[in-house]
Amino acid sequence: CSVTCGDGEETRDVYCGEKDDPSDDLLCQEQEAPDAVRDCYKHECPLEWSVGDWSPCSQSCGEGLRYRNVFCGVEEEDYDDYRCVEEYKPSDTKPCFLGDCPLEWTVGEWQECSQSCGEGMRYRDVFCGVEEDYDDYLCNEEIRPSDTQPCFLRDCPVEWTVGEWQECSKTCGTGIEKRVVYCGDEEDETDDHLCSNDPPSATKFCNKGKCKPLRRPRCEKDKYSFCRTANAKKCIFGGFKKICCKSCSKLAGAAYRRIAALRRFAKARRQSKRRRRFRSRLTRRKNRRRS
Repeated sequence: CSVTCGDGEETRDVYCGEKDDPSDDLLCQEQEAPDAVRDCYKHECPLEWSVGDWSPCSQSCGEGLRYRNVFCGVEEEDYDDYRCVEEYKPSDTKPCFLGDCPLEWTVGEWQECSQSCGEGMRYRDVFCGVEEDYDDYLCNEEIRPSDTQPCFLRDCPVEWTVGEWQECSKTCGTGIEKRVVYCGDEEDETDDHLCSNDPPSATKFCNKGKCKPLRRPRCEKDKYSFCRTANAKKCIFGGFKKICCKSCSKLAGAAYRRIAALRRFAKARRQSKRRRRFRSRLTRRKNRRRS
């Protein structure tokens, strides 16, 4: 048969006479010549493999793969694969390469929370490549992992909060400074029981140094002529003392001088008595020794 599968033809030699001594075909005209060709059929031929278009590369960079559909028969009549020769089946994948990929980001371990209570932050190292030898622009900045992360370990205990010390209540001498002391919310006084410790002091003494003595205005003269009648009793009254300041100051000066003289006299008298008592004791001691 002319084919190994499917429909074909078989051929044979047809001649007049003997094979070894063929005569002219005219001698056999009275007989119809046998057929030299006849149809033949071996068996059903296997189907051919059909392939689809290649897909895009599976990776946008670096090494990837392309895929395509491979099926037995034509797309309209999809047959089971055993109808096609497996040995001749085309590959449904092939490698592809679209260029070198940028370096990948590398991250370190998260550090401990920055706060032992309440809200804090964790930090970690983020660098381009497997080591810190590459510049960040070699990696894709759009997919850079975060190097910070909020953290919360537990609620913080409520503690006393103090404000700044205010100015001293005195400009000289000893005064008082005050400050705001509160627990929790400054405007909610019911939170004070949440703080177990004693509250810090809200006041303290302050000292701005010695105060300068006040200087009284110097009295130049009396305002009225009746001030010549001034005496100690009249000068006790503030109004009289103000309008008759010169006369009253003279009285005050004279009175002060009299008081000072009296004090010096009393002091001298006390010293004189001490000396007499001392001499009297010495005399008695001498008399005792003699006797």
